[in-house]
Amino acid sequence: MNEDITQNKTDNPSFSHTIFKKLFSCLIGRKLGLFGHICRKHNSRRIKELMFERMEGANGKGRPHTEWLYDITEWGKASLQNLSQAAMDRKSWKSLVKMASDIYGR
Repeated sequence: MNEDITQNKTDNPSFSHTIFKKLFSCLIGRKLGLFGHICRKHNSRRIKELMFERMEGANGKGRPHTEWLYDITEWGKASLQNLSQAAMDRKSWKSLVKMASDIYGR
């Protein structure tokens, strides 16, 4: 009998949509949090160089890759330069992350 309840719960579209929204909200918060963490590091760190510089080489055929930083600028509603400066203040960055995850997670 418990299997029937579980089966009905996972087949319910509204339940699946609610789970998707929660996961997406969590994903946004994690990505923006990592971006802020990396921005607060020293400029000489390799991870910061990799994140802000272009990679050499060409992509293969097909659809262009979506870059990680495109999502950051879309969710933050600002340029990368403005967002990286905003990330230096942890308190304001935390409120921006919360706001973005609430808006896009709904």
